[in-house]
Amino acid sequence: MTAPLRAKQAITDKCVDFCCQDLRPFSVVSGEGFKSLAQELINIGSTFGRVPVASVLPHYTTVSKVCTEKAEVKRSLLIEQVKKALGSGCDVAMSTDMWTDDYRKMSYIAITCHFTDTDFNLFGKTLTTAVFPAEDAKTGKNIRRELVRLLVNRFGLEPSSLSRIVWVTDRGSNIVKALEPYKRLSCLDHVINTVLRHGLD
Repeated sequence: MTAPLRAKQAITDKCVDFCCQDLRPFSVVSGEGFKSLAQELINIGSTFGRVPVASVLPHYTTVSKVCTEKAEVKRSLLIEQVKKALGSGCDVAMSTDMWTDDYRKMSYIAITCHFTDTDFNLFGKTLTTAVFPAEDAKTGKNIRRELVRLLVNRFGLEPSSLSRIVWVTDRGSNIVKALEPYKRLSCLDHVINTVLRHGLD
């Protein structure tokens, strides 16, 4: 079953209004998440009739709370997979980077992990994005302390297992210094970028 042309035109108009009123990119209507939401709203309408949208859509604080809860569940499952990989003797690759939000003057540190299971299926996930302590300078020592705090204190990895993590990072001096006690490889994309930039300059 397909919707008639006049219905499609009405939806197009509403999509335009949505993007303009809420300052969203036009591409948002092509996203899988938006299409999944729209389909669920259509399903609810076909089941319960013309119900007020306010009785269906949640408050944004509810969305935030549920998002946090779902993220914690997924992160817990991911951590168990990482622990299992490390426990089975497999090396786990991780990457980390930092950046600063110049508007709010807040710095962030992110950790992603990559590993294979016993069937050689590759997993690659963002483990966390955390606020870097504002009172700490971004020295190698402080970065290392924050990485250990996140991996050991927050996520429960064994301190001894950190020696089996292979880090892939850019060649920033503070990141290189932070990971001196561990295995670290330079990101090839960053190396090529540096070579090309200096070569073209």
